[in-house]
Amino acid sequence: MKSLEAIRIPRHAILEEKPKLELLGFCDASEKAYAAVLYLKSYSSSNHKISLLLAKTRVAPKKKETLPRLELSGAVLLAKLATTAKKFLRREISHVHLWTDSTIVLAWLSNPNRWKTFVSNRITEIVQSYPRPHWHHVKSEDNPADPASRGIFPEDLRNLPIWWNGPSWCTSKEFNFPEEHKDRYSSLTRLLRVVATCLRLSPKRRVPVPSQEYSVGELLTALHRCIGLAQESAFPQELQSLRSSQPLSKNSKILPLSPFLDPVGLLRVGGRLRHSNLPEDQKFPILLPSSGHFTQLVIAEEHLRSLHAGPQLLLSNLQLRYWILRGRATVSNFVKKCIVCYRHRTTSLTQKMGDLPPMRVNPSRPFSKTGVDFAGPFNMKRSMGPRSTQLVKCYVCVFICYATHAIHLEVVSDLSTAAFISSLKRFVSRRGLCSDISSDCGTNFVGADRELRRDLEFLRTSNGVADVSKFLSSRGVTWHFNPPSSPHFGGLWESGVRLVKGHMKKVIGLTTLNFEEFTTVLTQIEACINSRPITSMSSDPNDLFALTPGHFLVGGPLTAIPEPDLTDVKLNRLSRWQLCQQMFQHFWNRWHREYLHTLQQRAKWSSTAENIQIGTMVLIKDNRLSPMNWRLGRIIATHPGKDNLVRVVTVKTEEGDLKRPIVQLCPLPLPEATQFEKGQEESITAT
Repeated sequence: MKSLEAIRIPRHAILEEKPKLELLGFCDASEKAYAAVLYLKSYSSSNHKISLLLAKTRVAPKKKETLPRLELSGAVLLAKLATTAKKFLRREISHVHLWTDSTIVLAWLSNPNRWKTFVSNRITEIVQSYPRPHWHHVKSEDNPADPASRGIFPEDLRNLPIWWNGPSWCTSKEFNFPEEHKDRYSSLTRLLRVVATCLRLSPKRRVPVPSQEYSVGELLTALHRCIGLAQESAFPQELQSLRSSQPLSKNSKILPLSPFLDPVGLLRVGGRLRHSNLPEDQKFPILLPSSGHFTQLVIAEEHLRSLHAGPQLLLSNLQLRYWILRGRATVSNFVKKCIVCYRHRTTSLTQKMGDLPPMRVNPSRPFSKTGVDFAGPFNMKRSMGPRSTQLVKCYVCVFICYATHAIHLEVVSDLSTAAFISSLKRFVSRRGLCSDISSDCGTNFVGADRELRRDLEFLRTSNGVADVSKFLSSRGVTWHFNPPSSPHFGGLWESGVRLVKGHMKKVIGLTTLNFEEFTTVLTQIEACINSRPITSMSSDPNDLFALTPGHFLVGGPLTAIPEPDLTDVKLNRLSRWQLCQQMFQHFWNRWHREYLHTLQQRAKWSSTAENIQIGTMVLIKDNRLSPMNWRLGRIIATHPGKDNLVRVVTVKTEEGDLKRPIVQLCPLPLPEATQFEKGQEESITAT
């Protein structure tokens, strides 16, 4: 508030020498608010002045509205401000010019009666006072209403010239409008029909027939006119030389093509196929530049006609009639930007594989740092009888130790929170209390974490349980959740699930077991998996066995306490207990020496990629849907790791904000690619 004291607004806005007056208004909107600002331009033959006259900002409604609707509300606010200013100025206003940076609002203003109730009512209110000719398009960076809609601190507002004087292009002595955004035709067919209509209504025709269907000749004439304009823009010097029967310049880029003018006046390729039996269009194709909107329309028309053909087929079809400079590169770039084609050949983002967490590379008691996941469902007999045929589903809860890769398996009746907490209690009772548990974002895990926190808080606040509270507070379990839809973040327990399911398929097969049989087989599978080697055989003759998770499970009690280092003490100086401890420490030395270094190499994603930027439009992969039905989203936040590389982002979609790994995202190509697919353009704009 103290910064506001430094802001001064001059009230003198009109020159004293009978000037002409104009009102210049700007509006803008963000997700938080929409705003309008009005300037008074006072000018004479020798002087001019632009002053801030009125400004107003309104907070966006609590009910979430789309950004185009908020932009429309800003336009209504600006129209009201201009009407109020004209009423109270009591001076003759020569012109009123209003700007918005929303092309959607400008399109709405052009057709007031086409839209639904919300839009139609507000458009009608605007055009009654200020029809479409009063409205213009302004770039976002030149819009002075932008800081008013997004919010700005007073100290920054004080030194913001665009707010006090408007954009630089309107402060000159002679006011000139900036170049407005022009809507280009999105298809060749529509363009040719519009040009054909213009040719029908030209003064040369005595009887215009605007309602009659277009003939082939009319559309061909329209096509020739459009090609001629495109060639005039791209090859002006070459056309001038050929029309005056002069040789082309040696620096001309089309000189090797031996171009000539056909009877209609179009540039065609001379080439060396004059004596072939090919049609005239194939012997002498029409020459088109590699860049330009018309060339893109021609490629788009053929691309759609050939059912989204690839670059090779598309280029061969185009060359039956046209010769496009740098055709292969031009066509390939177009196909890469086609949204429909892109959805069917999406490539996910990747980033350099992150470093292993401390839990994976530091020694700890078995199952002190644990990952957990579920496998199943599996069929099991409900009762023990030999003739029992009623089946129920069951699941296997897989616990895996981060340090030793040891696995503990528990049978679970369902995927509820209560069932998981019960399996967790059985696991802790046999393997000891964990300090850290990691899992994905399954609803049962999230619920278990919430219930454990609630139970812990109950124990801390209840009377008569001080000892239990002290025990839990000193041995609390920290739960870590991976980002949603990112199984590669939990590769350790995903591989454990794969091992369990592989053994169960081989051992059980199609046999249906009862509870005792299923539990017995599961325990044997656990023993088998914990006997697997985690390193290759040692070259030390004293090491007769490969290092396995089982070495660590039987090397000490569940509540192991710190012991002195006995690895270098001679055997004749050790007691029996110390001898056992030396064997256990020998296992950990082998873990350091033989296993830990195998984690050094990155199996994939070994190169660093550029971090994805906020604002990027992406497709969100969903294996349940076809690529054409994948959701669109825009990245609104990034979550870099400790190495400042982004592997997880927050994506804004029409259904809300989602947190996803970048490997589940496919960035869309440049926005220009959507101009040929009207339906796709409207979908992306709405998002």
